[in-house]
Amino acid sequence: MEREYEFKWAAGNPSDFKIFLDALRGEARLGRPARRIIKDIYFDSASKYYSKNKISCRLRRENKKFILTLKGASEIVGGLASRREKNFRLKSVNAAEAKKEMLKFLPDKNIKKIFTILNKRTCYKIKKSFEAEICFDNFVINAGGKKRRMFEIEMELKKGQKNIFKKFARRVSKKINLKFAKISKVKTALLML
Repeated sequence: MEREYEFKWAAGNPSDFKIFLDALRGEARLGRPARRIIKDIYFDSASKYYSKNKISCRLRRENKKFILTLKGASEIVGGLASRREKNFRLKSVNAAEAKKEMLKFLPDKNIKKIFTILNKRTCYKIKKSFEAEICFDNFVINAGGKKRRMFEIEMELKKGQKNIFKKFARRVSKKINLKFAKISKVKTALLML
């Protein structure tokens, strides 16, 4: 498993994305925006294997490609979230095939869908002495028959030194009036169930 490092800010609406972007442009050159429609389906097993072991089991569809991700619980220190994760790129071309294919990577195969997140994401790449991706998420959680629209900003370290990335993210954060997200998309969905 690899370790993922990212900062997340809670946004009230899409205008917060522009405020963040303006602050970011004062600190770094940004690549062109990439827009993505992402559908995430989260699963647990009948025995609750994944939730009991604090593992998120996610099937993502993005640009007609499927990725299975297993994520450990997040540790958050000073706004920086870190977690272990493992991604499996699937060869499937549709959701039904992907659900079958993902089973070969899972320790407990008796799974069921627990919630979904549909996300309209816009991402920018930063290359400085580190590489990072900044994503503006406009998403809807569908859990337990309820829907909730939310907005969030993520800045994920892709390559380079964690300490330099942390200083950069905190410098940008001081320029804006947004707080670090206190609760993840997954925890929000679980609270809705």
